[in-house]
Amino acid sequence: QNQSATSKQLFIDHRANVQHNPFADVLMPHASILYSNYLTNKANEIKLVLAEPDLDLWRLRELALSDGGLVNDTIRKRAWPKLVGLYDFYVDKTENQVSPRNDSHNEPRKSSKSGEKNECSLGLGIENSDSLQSSNETLIGANSQDTEKANTMTVKVSKTVPSSLDAEQIDRDVSRCTWHLLTGNQRSRRAQMENKHRKKVAVILRKKQKRLGNLINLTLLRTNEDDRGERLRYYQGYHDVASIFLSSLGGGGPSSAGANSPDSIQGIASSMGLDLASSVLAQISTSHFRDAMKPNFLQLQTAIRLLLMPLICYFDREVHDFLHMCEMEPFFSISWVISWFSHDIHDTTLVKRLFDAFIVSHPLLPLYMAVAMVCHPNNREEILMTECDFAPVHSALSSLPQNSSLE
Repeated sequence: QNQSATSKQLFIDHRANVQHNPFADVLMPHASILYSNYLTNKANEIKLVLAEPDLDLWRLRELALSDGGLVNDTIRKRAWPKLVGLYDFYVDKTENQVSPRNDSHNEPRKSSKSGEKNECSLGLGIENSDSLQSSNETLIGANSQDTEKANTMTVKVSKTVPSSLDAEQIDRDVSRCTWHLLTGNQRSRRAQMENKHRKKVAVILRKKQKRLGNLINLTLLRTNEDDRGERLRYYQGYHDVASIFLSSLGGGGPSSAGANSPDSIQGIASSMGLDLASSVLAQISTSHFRDAMKPNFLQLQTAIRLLLMPLICYFDREVHDFLHMCEMEPFFSISWVISWFSHDIHDTTLVKRLFDAFIVSHPLLPLYMAVAMVCHPNNREEILMTECDFAPVHSALSSLPQNSSLE
């Protein structure tokens, strides 16, 4: 831990020194090496935390929130289930595959260091509902090829996914979803290459889109399986969220889970290699996304109206008054909140880093992030330099996430 902190501080100090240095282009590669060393040490620390028999959820949460997040998808496959209360998933080291346990111990294992189960207020704070306990491996991108192969693998199963209530809208949205389903190399081919290269990427994309549709339908069916309370409904933007969970946790081949009940939703998900992704997404859907998944956005809009503009006023009165003069409603941020910025930010690595933080935090954190984005020194300057009229200001606000970076 001390070594990881030292590497991080060296990187921060080095980056500060080269910002105004005429030889910055020469020095920055050294900064990248320092940051790479920091991520290596952090990944090793996360592995040690996950290997403990009594998992320290609080420490794992701190690591998810700190610089670099959970580092890579291989670690996320092990950490995300535990962070949302799914302790019955483990990593099969012989097959490097995440599978549910088959033993009879299905109750969540309590961490001796994390204390008693914490309850998380669901939705956006408008209403209280169920509670959610919130608490080899390589650097970012090093395992992308393995994940890519797993996510594009064709799994021959006899089962078909039952349709949810919103299956038609899901199919339409999934057919338009491309960015987070493709790797950087595939995006480049799709944009630049012709003929067989483009056709090859198109085939991969169609397979991933079908797989994404299956994941969403399975997740909605799982959340409504027990018929308790109000049914969760699909909304436009949820497919962007699901694409990140598919990319990080997708898996490829069938697992042994659900072998005793192949006709159940869990059995079908397991046979398609989607049990892990649909289980974690279902947990998040019933907690953080519950307000957005109601039949309408009334409670969500109320929360945004009550919180966003007053918070902007508190942190930056000048920006607030400017937005008020051009009659800007707070709903410019709704896509940020309901998609956890995955609809507006095309940097998949950055989006996954945000998901690391959002999963372990209060459901209102995406809204706080929206406030921070508007009040950021660079962004506030861009807003205030825009013509004080609704259309250009709305356009400037909508483009803020697209200009974001890990820095």
